[in-house]
Amino acid sequence: MRDFCHNGLGVEMKLLQRRFPSGDQGRRLMHPAATRALLFDPSRDAEVCKVQILEQFNDQIRQFRARVAQTNSSRTADIRWGILLWTLNLNEFLYFEEQLREVDPDRFYARFEDRNHRGNPTRNLYIFEKETHIKRYAITLPNKGAKLQPYFDIPVVGDGAYLFQVPDDQRRPVWLEEATIAALERAAELFDQNIDELIRTLLKRS
Repeated sequence: MRDFCHNGLGVEMKLLQRRFPSGDQGRRLMHPAATRALLFDPSRDAEVCKVQILEQFNDQIRQFRARVAQTNSSRTADIRWGILLWTLNLNEFLYFEEQLREVDPDRFYARFEDRNHRGNPTRNLYIFEKETHIKRYAITLPNKGAKLQPYFDIPVVGDGAYLFQVPDDQRRPVWLEEATIAALERAAELFDQNIDELIRTLLKRS
């Protein structure tokens, strides 16, 4: 937990690729990893594992808060999640933040669940809120690299979410090798044109 830390503000950034971030407003999404530094014994009862996991998670939160507090004179810290949903073609982004606080294990219950993923049996530990029965964390087993996967409630624009949509400027990506780009840049400079103008000129002549 150290993505952004300045003058008493710490933001642990999480990025998640989505097809349409704007359409995720009001939904609940799982992020595939909050931390990978977890140790627990899956042969023990789910409730015992829950406490082991959340205590380790809380230790990491406290350590993050302490690091952030060292960055300002008042020794106070405002620590948050920063969640960015983005599209593969980079034309839409949705960003929001949540306060990052220690988790009280007594407010949650846990159970192991066996499922099938792409034909393969899987087993995970799920942690739910007692009051609402909402699933808040999914934990993978240590033999696959234990990690805590939180569920985030996506706010709507105007209530904590910020949506950025890139206007379509009629440009499309073209993948070129670095050497080709360098050659085009030299040629464009020689003819006092940008690369787009140079390529259009060459195509017209062909």
